[in-house]
Amino acid sequence: MKALLALAAMLCVSACFGPPRDHWRQTEAWRRISVEAKPVRVDEDRYGALTFRGGIELTSRDRAFGGLSDLSVGADGALIAISDSGMWLRAQLQSDETGAPRALSGVRLAVLRDERGRRFKSGATRDSEGLARLSDGRLAVSYERETRVLVHDLDALGPTAAGARGPRLRGVEDLHPNTTLEAITQLRDGRLLIGAERDAHGYAPFWITPLDAQAPVATIGRLKLPFGYGLSGMALLPDGDVVALIRAYGPVVGAYARLLRLDGAALEQGIVRATPLAQLRAPLPLDNFEGVAAAALPGGGARLYLVSDDNYMPTQRTLLYVFDLTPPQRPRRASS
Repeated sequence: MKALLALAAMLCVSACFGPPRDHWRQTEAWRRISVEAKPVRVDEDRYGALTFRGGIELTSRDRAFGGLSDLSVGADGALIAISDSGMWLRAQLQSDETGAPRALSGVRLAVLRDERGRRFKSGATRDSEGLARLSDGRLAVSYERETRVLVHDLDALGPTAAGARGPRLRGVEDLHPNTTLEAITQLRDGRLLIGAERDAHGYAPFWITPLDAQAPVATIGRLKLPFGYGLSGMALLPDGDVVALIRAYGPVVGAYARLLRLDGAALEQGIVRATPLAQLRAPLPLDNFEGVAAAALPGGGARLYLVSDDNYMPTQRTLLYVFDLTPPQRPRRASS
């Protein structure tokens, strides 16, 4: 009973402080908003295989801002994110010469659209969670609760265009509605890798599918998760492996996050094989991290971008962190 009361209180707070009920009905294709950035400063900069470049806490007086569930960041700093209330966010990430983020400029919001180009009618239909920039420039979005994948041609057609229906996945009907398609990315061979947050047994199921698959696609395997954790994001690394973000969050226990490397060659053979990259911990301030993006570094390795979902709650924060992942060291050949 105490757990039910706590959940009811959380839902009440979220309803009181969340976005306006009609924020997704905006008539403009894009609406500009102002977003402020406050630097996050920590003394420690090494977390497992990752080097912390910097972070910012993002705030806005516009109540439609927040709830960011995934993102894509280009080499030029062009940033696109989605929120779990069915909004696009587009901005330019300003960074210093070390790669540390400093601000977001030119921030704009727009409404995600369904297969008919209509605004989503309910929270269950607009719960966008995973975002992948495809090789042809389009954006694949995975949706939770009303489970599906839609492909949006945002650059060519703008935010008011209809989303094209993506592949159908077998087995999602067996998952809890709030722990389904959290993560999506495109592998080097063009197929989509899609992951669910977790199943009833503490595993994250995965699917690999062509974008144009006609029949429902079965899972390829599952990843055992630490107790309380769920898969929340994925991004393709330059070497063909995949970085996976898993996190645990609760109002009492707080926030935890880990990053894993999924073996790309094994994935292409239908095998889910993970090795740890980093466990994020204090003194690094943490929140409900849900999104991860990766971009190639000129000297090799990858720059990782993490974003947290504040759930539109005044007690949580939207954090944007940047880490560098150096290439794994290969063993040297013995000289003859």
